[in-house]
Amino acid sequence: MLDDASSHASLDAAPPEYVAPLYAYLVSDLADNITGETIGDEAAVVTVASTAGLRGHGVGPSYTSSKKGVIALTRLAAFQYGAKGIRINCVCPGATAGEGMGAAFTDAAMAARASADITLLGDETSYLTGQVIAVDGGAVIR
Repeated sequence: MLDDASSHASLDAAPPEYVAPLYAYLVSDLADNITGETIGDEAAVVTVASTAGLRGHGVGPSYTSSKKGVIALTRLAAFQYGAKGIRINCVCPGATAGEGMGAAFTDAAMAARASADITLLGDETSYLTGQVIAVDGGAVIR
């Protein structure tokens, strides 16, 4: 949900006074979903940021700071809603080395991200909340 709004190049180029109300709406919408009937108690939420939010990338300050914001929002929401049994974690995909390296999102990278999303939503990870998982083949630690 949040990733869709923060990944459009048109928003990166827009003046902050135009973008701020959109982000405020998205944060409000997330809060409504977490506290309302849409999700309820004993739920799991997975947000999507990027490894750009974990370390600096050459993609520009708007993109990097928006991804860092998603990470901060994830941790804050996990803290605030954990008592209701709502687990909130974040997946941060990044470029993963694959055959040809022509595309940043290879089939293997997309499969790894999907696997992380599904795992974080399952009962097996009911003890995880407020975590940020980089799915990038270890690139973020190099």
